[in-house]
Amino acid sequence: MKKPTSIIGWVCAACFLSCFVTDQAIASDAVPNGESAQSKKSKKMKLEELVQKLEDANPWSVEKVSEVLGVKLTPDYSNQSQSITSYVANRLEYGEGLIVDEAKLRLSVTNNEMIRLILDIAKDVRCFKHEHLKKIYPAMDYVDSVPRYIGSASYLYSTYRVKRPWGDLFFKFDYEQQNCLIGVTLTPRNSSTSPSFPMTIK
Repeated sequence: MKKPTSIIGWVCAACFLSCFVTDQAIASDAVPNGESAQSKKSKKMKLEELVQKLEDANPWSVEKVSEVLGVKLTPDYSNQSQSITSYVANRLEYGEGLIVDEAKLRLSVTNNEMIRLILDIAKDVRCFKHEHLKKIYPAMDYVDSVPRYIGSASYLYSTYRVKRPWGDLFFKFDYEQQNCLIGVTLTPRNSSTSPSFPMTIK
């Protein structure tokens, strides 16, 4: 009489264990490497798609920009001041050869409005050339070329602007290195503390 009871017990235990393992497998598929499948999907986009999503997030906030970028921006205490509060995220990969080495969001301390959002574009995977961007943004106008000194070496960077209803898009190219894109900046026109264009994108 004890044997059938023992068998039934083992069968029930096996069923329970099977359900638990199945649930764990489903959860594992839904959140690969601790990241949701939706977040993974949202990080696959072209450069122009990322820029458009950021434009559509106007009026900007830390939460909105973080959502578009697919990663939480954290306070950058090395760049805080009495008038500006800064947030940063590093090494964001979106596929299509697009890697953002660093995203930097500057907000006004007084009214919490965005002063600028800077995306440093990596060149180690793909070179986004001026000719490529000009086809996407035909209204791109030349602004200026400025040298940047690193030690005794001088590097020439060219800046171009695309006017938008909300402000300006700036594209910065490494003129001496295949004219590859190295920076994208969104600067709202209503920001009283914004310069006419960012001379340096660090």
